[in-house]
Amino acid sequence: MEIRVIVAGAAGVLAVISSAAFAEADLGAARELAPSVAGLMAHPRVRFGYAEEGGAAPSVDVVDADPARLTPLSQRAMIEPLVEQVAQTYGLESALLHAVIHVESSYDPNAVSKQGAQGLMQLMPGTARRYAVADAFDPEQNLHGGARYLRDLLDIFHNDLRLVLAAYNAGEYAVIRNGYRVPPLKQTLAYVSRVLQLYRHNVRAEMRAP
Repeated sequence: MEIRVIVAGAAGVLAVISSAAFAEADLGAARELAPSVAGLMAHPRVRFGYAEEGGAAPSVDVVDADPARLTPLSQRAMIEPLVEQVAQTYGLESALLHAVIHVESSYDPNAVSKQGAQGLMQLMPGTARRYAVADAFDPEQNLHGGARYLRDLLDIFHNDLRLVLAAYNAGEYAVIRNGYRVPPLKQTLAYVSRVLQLYRHNVRAEMRAP
């Protein structure tokens, strides 16, 4: 059997997540081997349908998932396929995108900072306009805008991740004005360190994945 999770919200279906093939009764293995699915399995408002592998469409219960009640793990599971797609589109590592999203918004698509940054990748209004993001709270638009910005920063700073992340946090001109070095700002230094830590963790996790 293949376990499939369909999560829906007010705007329609938000995600379709499939585990590897598991026996229907072997949900313990599914939890152990598919942590992204397990995050949703633990949510009381998500239910499952099953389909024979390669067979007809599964019988599923589509439920309204309130993002405010989902954990960061569940939020990550919901957008994982989209992150992979966007990463491939712009030649980025999904491990990097996930690290930035984690630090910027903890996977909350409705996050707003005190400075006015919005959405998953915390786009400032000016950055959103620059990358033609009409609705920064739309996960797909936000991810495309943030990924395009990261792609441009990687090109500007010749793939130096420390400078790229510093620029994402403080602005590219702050890095340039500081002689192409990370600005000595407490928040920026902490941000760069945290994102790099998560990025390396994500890369190691990908290498261990079967």
